[in-house]
Amino acid sequence: QLYKEESPKAATDYYYKFSQDTDYIRRYRVCKDQKWTTKTEYGDIDITINLSKPEKDPKAIAAAKLAKQAGFMALADQATLSGSNVHNKSLLDLVTDTDRKVEAFITEALAKKFPEYGIYGEEYGKSHADREYCFVIDPIDGTASFIHGLPNWAISIGLMRNGRSVAGVIYQPVTDDLYYAAEGQ
Repeated sequence: QLYKEESPKAATDYYYKFSQDTDYIRRYRVCKDQKWTTKTEYGDIDITINLSKPEKDPKAIAAAKLAKQAGFMALADQATLSGSNVHNKSLLDLVTDTDRKVEAFITEALAKKFPEYGIYGEEYGKSHADREYCFVIDPIDGTASFIHGLPNWAISIGLMRNGRSVAGVIYQPVTDDLYYAAEGQ
């Protein structure tokens, strides 16, 4: 009603103030946001973990941002993919240079931000996977579709705690769909 009677700005200002007053936007936590820059061959990427919204775990937010960045990298590579970039892991299992590049990018960024966590990647295997927290990475979930130029592939990053899944992010670059789930949410 405020939108119709006064203006869209008045309605937005009211909702923003209401969100602060009810502690949905936690002003006292905004100053604690975690920020860092990751260097990539595509340029620097600024990453911010927004701690002012209570609904997502900072580790899962970092994974979601990395999934999108990795998705952009993979999408750019898909346009120029050739047979020389595709290899056999086994008789029926394929891997591309992009799989390896994307996993290395995600692994490096997560290891830098969360050095105390383990990482289990599909292409490069385990690194301290026995730790309390462990990220699980499938750099291109749907490699065969990726190779054939089809849209149904994704970047998948999960988070396990003591061997149990607690959060996950799936990003489909072709459709720009991001799916997030966390234990208890």
